[in-house]
Amino acid sequence: MKEVIRDENWFWKLIEDSLPHESEYSIEQHKSQLLRALDKLTDVELLQFANKFEDYYQASYVSDLWNAGYIIQNGMGDDDFSDFRRALIVFGRDVYERTLSDPEYLASFSRTQYLITGETFSYLVHETLEKRMDEDAALEAISSIYRETPEIDAKQLLEGPEELKAKYPILFEKFRDTNFT
Repeated sequence: MKEVIRDENWFWKLIEDSLPHESEYSIEQHKSQLLRALDKLTDVELLQFANKFEDYYQASYVSDLWNAGYIIQNGMGDDDFSDFRRALIVFGRDVYERTLSDPEYLASFSRTQYLITGETFSYLVHETLEKRMDEDAALEAISSIYRETPEIDAKQLLEGPEELKAKYPILFEKFRDTNFT
C-alpha cells in the first residue's frame, strides 16, 4: 500500500483535534491527547508530521516573535524562544498564523501563561518512535528532519522598555505591570 503524502491541512487538523477545550485545559492533558494522536500514525505519517512541525518551527524564528515573547516573559533566551515557538504551534493554526502576522494578538490570547511550556512538546515524535523501535533507530529516523536554525538580525531584538513599548504597545500595556516595574 502506497503512503499518502500529508499536507499542512492534515497537520493542523491533527494538532487542533488534540487541543483540549479551554475550560478543561492542562498541559498534561494536551500532551497526552497529542501523544495518542501520534500513536495512531504510521511511521511515514509520523515523520511527515515531524517534518511539518519543523517547517513551522523554523518559519517562526523571527525577531517580532522573540520581542513579543521577551515582553510576555520579561526576558527570553534561546531555549525560552524555542519553547515559545513550539507552544505557538501546538495551540493551532489560528494562534500560530495570527501571532506571526501580528504578535500583539497574544495580548488577547487566553492561554498566554502556557507559552513557556513548549518544551513539554519537544520530544513527542521521538517518544512515539521509541515505542516502535530501539532508541538508535528512532534517533536516526528523526535526525534527518531537524534543520539548522536560520540567522536572526540581532539589531531587531529589542530590550529597552521604551523601544518595546513603542513597537508593541498593546503587549507592553498588558504585561508591563508584572514585567517592567
